[in-house]
Amino acid sequence: MTLTSSLTLLELMICLSKKIKKSILDIDNQSDFKATIYNIYGGAFQRVRGFEFSQNFELRDYDMRSSLQQWKAQKLMEQQDIFQLEKNVIGSKLSFENIKIAFKKAFLQLKSKDFSPEMAMVHDFSGWANGCIIIALWPGSRVVVLWDGRNHVDINVCTHPQNRNIAEDIKNNFISEIPSLKVVLHDFQPRGFGRVVNFLDESETLQTPHWT
Repeated sequence: MTLTSSLTLLELMICLSKKIKKSILDIDNQSDFKATIYNIYGGAFQRVRGFEFSQNFELRDYDMRSSLQQWKAQKLMEQQDIFQLEKNVIGSKLSFENIKIAFKKAFLQLKSKDFSPEMAMVHDFSGWANGCIIIALWPGSRVVVLWDGRNHVDINVCTHPQNRNIAEDIKNNFISEIPSLKVVLHDFQPRGFGRVVNFLDESETLQTPHWT
């Protein structure tokens, strides 16, 4: 019960943080004002009868120097999106040929000023197992499609952070060619060095984190 409550609180905090950040950006972009958050009121502790805290700590009581050094040292190089697709239509059949055709069409339909299908080298591997692997490589980016030979397809997309919409376009184009597939999981994370943890929009808009 405690673990479930903690996870729910964490999810709530993440959601609230994103909404606050968006509100700040809206104020900055739509007016001549520069928004800064100094305090957030509310979110009181759940009191336990008969128990009193012996000491309360504030954010400034903690040494944040190593965290700030890590924030400044991180270098974002790309964004990774992983889509897990499952077949959701009984009786439909996947094959190497329809996966290959869907992937090719998904590429041809891409629209980006920094990409054209001619830039990519595409390789496919099949015949040594039930499934297949299709790999596309172009400068600074790559896509790997893995079919397990049954009902599951993974699409792994790594692109420049500025081209993050390419991953979503590839996924949508691929599913439009094989509508019997649906997304059951989408993971996305920044990639780089210096223990990178922030996406491009976060690192560009928050040069100095609020906790420093």
